Amino acid sequence: MRTFELMVAGALGSALLMTSCCMPARAAVASAPQAAPQVRDGSHDFDFFYGSWVLHNRRLKAPVLSSNDWAQFDATDVARPLPGGLGNEDLYQTSYPKKGFVGLTVRLYDRAHDLWRIYWIDNLKSHGDAGEPNVGRWHGNVGIFDEHLMVEGKPAIDRYIWTRYGAESKITAHFEESLSVDGGKTWKLIFLNDIIRATPAAAASGSAADASAAPAVAGVRDGSHDFDFEYGKWRMPNHRLVKRLAGSHQWADFVSCDEGEPLPGIGDQDVFRTSYWPGFVGVTVRTYDPQSGLWRLYWFDNRFSNGVMEPPVMGRFHGDTGVFEGNDTFNGKPVVVRFFWKVNPRGSKVVAKWRQAFSPDGGKTWEVNWRNELIRDDHCRPGGPSA
Repeated sequence: MRTFELMVAGALGSALLMTSCCMPARAAVASAPQAAPQVRDGSHDFDFFYGSWVLHNRRLKAPVLSSNDWAQFDATDVARPLPGGLGNEDLYQTSYPKKGFVGLTVRLYDRAHDLWRIYWIDNLKSHGDAGEPNVGRWHGNVGIFDEHLMVEGKPAIDRYIWTRYGAESKITAHFEESLSVDGGKTWKLIFLNDIIRATPAAAASGSAADASAAPAVAGVRDGSHDFDFEYGKWRMPNHRLVKRLAGSHQWADFVSCDEGEPLPGIGDQDVFRTSYWPGFVGVTVRTYDPQSGLWRLYWFDNRFSNGVMEPPVMGRFHGDTGVFEGNDTFNGKPVVVRFFWKVNPRGSKVVAKWRQAFSPDGGKTWEVNWRNELIRDDHCRPGGPSA
């Protein structure tokens, strides 16, 4: 359960608020469940939202439970699908509550249960933390997505309601966010917007190029460009332990392809593709907190994640070396996960190397279970043996 800090998210689907470049489901051991025939396929529910938008917003000022004072402002938003049927994401920009405010929404779809999970990260209050998602589904032209959290010291339900309108309507969709502190008996509206297709001029005025991270704290190293080396297209030779934490010495070698890009004001992301698992696509979202100098590395994929962001690994670079750790589970048991990045000198054929290790005993001992390296290649094709 998280504590509510009212921000702005416009049509992102949140007023509160991708792991390594290339690591498919670090704790995955089984193939992904297939959706049962009777489960509705809602994977295209948000397709109407792809493209560029102008959002007319109204937001209740803090403290939200007692306030009746509303702020009105506009924002721009650009939404796009995530590859591999994972879901979609959008980048929201506005000058309220401060110039250069940016928010990222990531929506992941769980086909087995027809559920959407909606995550939010911004460059003002999130500190790189995606938090817990709002979860729900669409019924006809209305989608309802809830999260349990704390608001002003009280347990509450945070609810998003999306309404899609017909093609003849100037307003494509409407979004509302409400809070309930009595278990859903009554609701207080705290944020709403109308979503209107942007003209090219309006879309250009909200260019992400103007976005920036929050300023760093004095004495905290600015590491916001640590992963800039990863932007572009890559061929990645992989060396992966087939059985983890089992005393195995059997390794699989295969080639994956990866493409990295910045997320202005938030961090960066990359898309990992391999034929080791047929049709496999994974996405890393890396978020940077300038207040602490910490990176959080989130991972999700279209085979093992089931519409859920895996717990992040967190850390920072020291010179050309980055170490990132986080708690997770493997085969139902707790493990510590460690990523190790090594950036090679400029001009090297291998630009960087990455490895992953698990510790089943709280960091006393480690087993390396994956290694790969980045080689610039604009025409990469995944290859190697299949799992």
